[in-house]
Amino acid sequence: MKKKYSFFKNASYALAGVKRALNESAFRIEFVIGICFILFALFYPFSLFEKAFLIGVIILVFAAECFNTAIESVVDLATSKYHKLAKDAKDLGSAGVFFTILIAVLTWLSVLYKEFL
Repeated sequence: MKKKYSFFKNASYALAGVKRALNESAFRIEFVIGICFILFALFYPFSLFEKAFLIGVIILVFAAECFNTAIESVVDLATSKYHKLAKDAKDLGSAGVFFTILIAVLTWLSVLYKEFL
C-alpha cells in the first residue's frame, strides 16, 4: 500500500535539509549574504517584478548550494579514496554553484545599474 502524502511531513524533511545545509560554511556565508540582499530587495522600492526576480536569483543560489552539498554527501558515502570521477562530481557541483552566483551578481548589477544610473 502506497504511503499517504503528508505536506507537513515532507516540509519537515525539507527543513531538515536546510538545517543540514546550514552546517556547511559555504552555505552559511551565502545564506547570510543572501538574506541581507533579500531584505534590501523587500524594503527598497523596486517594482514587484524586480523584487521577485532579485529574490528569485538569491533563492536559486541557495538551491544550487543544497544540490552541491547533496552531491558531495553521496560521493563521500560512495568512497573515501581519491577517484577522478568523485573529484569531477564535486567540481561540477561547485561549478553549478559558481554559475548561479554569477547569474545572481549579473542580475543584481543590471537592476541596480538601471535604478541608480
